[in-house]
Amino acid sequence: MEYEIVGDNLQMVTLRLAEGESIYAEAGAMANMSGNMQMQTQAKGGILGGLKRMVVGESFFLTRFRPEGGAGFVSFAGSIPGKIFPVRLDGSDFIAQKDAYLCSEEGVDLEIAFARKLGAGFFGGEGFILQRVSGKGCAFLHCCGDIVEMDLAAGET
Repeated sequence: MEYEIVGDNLQMVTLRLAEGESIYAEAGAMANMSGNMQMQTQAKGGILGGLKRMVVGESFFLTRFRPEGGAGFVSFAGSIPGKIFPVRLDGSDFIAQKDAYLCSEEGVDLEIAFARKLGAGFFGGEGFILQRVSGKGCAFLHCCGDIVEMDLAAGET
């Protein structure tokens, strides 16, 4: 899979998939696609997985995009101004605000996470419920505003 993120504050990510590759996306996030792209709606993770996604503000179903008859492309965009950023997972996890998930490779799971501290849940602005993306592959998240990357030293959280 190759990808390109275009735009300034209304960004869109275009994924180029080889035949046999597939990507999962949040319902309604697709902006455009090649004519050979096939779509299948699935409750990835079963009923429990779908219910967990609903709790974090995502849809019960995810759409699987897969090209047939050769390579293809599909593009996704957020519903509000903001930035799209890739998160590469190698068996690790990443905690994000709810509604941040845009799309991911097949090996990535979307789960529910909770704020660990009572004060953070009440006064942190994000509430108690967050999203955890985990597994292996690349996930694309969308957030309002700009992105600041921080490299944490050992022991920092």
